[in-house]
Amino acid sequence: MTDREARNEIWPVILAAGDEEENQPFMRRCLFRQKPRQYYSPAGSKSIFQQTLERAELLAAAECRVTVIARQHYLKTLQQVGVYRPGKLVAAPFERGTAGEVFLGLAHVCSHNPQATVILLPCEHFGYPEDEFVRAATAGIRATDLLSDRLVLLAVASNGSTPLFGSIQPGREYGWIANYHVRAVEALWERLDSSKSGALNHTSILVAKAETLWKMGRYCVPEIMRPVERYRAAIGTEREQAVLEEVYERMPSRNFFTHVLQSSPERTAVIEMSGILSRDWRGLKRMAPTFHELEESSRSVA
Repeated sequence: MTDREARNEIWPVILAAGDEEENQPFMRRCLFRQKPRQYYSPAGSKSIFQQTLERAELLAAAECRVTVIARQHYLKTLQQVGVYRPGKLVAAPFERGTAGEVFLGLAHVCSHNPQATVILLPCEHFGYPEDEFVRAATAGIRATDLLSDRLVLLAVASNGSTPLFGSIQPGREYGWIANYHVRAVEALWERLDSSKSGALNHTSILVAKAETLWKMGRYCVPEIMRPVERYRAAIGTEREQAVLEEVYERMPSRNFFTHVLQSSPERTAVIEMSGILSRDWRGLKRMAPTFHELEESSRSVA
């Protein structure tokens, strides 16, 4: 397989539809105006959204990328895209939780290449430096070739101070890929549990075979997958947008971590990333420490 063919097998799904109201007073205080957190630039001129697009460009060809946004942010997204190529831009009509966002993007991947390897890239995740992240993501992609029936989660060691989205209790060892340890997952918790020895912090980044993730959705959240399957059948037709509106109108809201990952830890594996400043920006309390760490880093360089 050529490098070009290999890149066409990898499909990043960029998740950029979030817009928690909790963060808006904080963003107004920092920016003197309100904007969704994924469009803020914490370290230089690139926003979190642009950094995520840049990572996706390093992993896959433009025609093999899907970006899911909120419809109300469509114009803001176009302003942010600039020189980046987001691939297929899908605007979710309403907020239906992270599960709806994930499987909406996955529907486009499966409609083009059901045998693809998918990597979920949430814009709430802040990671630096990017080259270290890409190396870890590549290890995750290789892991899915060996563990095709597993969802591979990327995690970081807990530093005891800044909790991320949740905790992962690693289990037995599967082996090593490059310098990365691949292990089974015994349990997942929605919040950091510092009492669990050896627990890792979840980054919300996931790698999986598209068909494996699709089957997992059918098993865990059939109430989401039934309308999404109807939408998938309409992709590429003149009814695509109309069907999207119809299915989202009636779709329930579900959380991907709680209703999919946490319910089936035996179907997941984990890779621990190292050498990365990794933060989850899903809430106000998780954003502020990142600014402090970046400020301290800038002072040390100066």
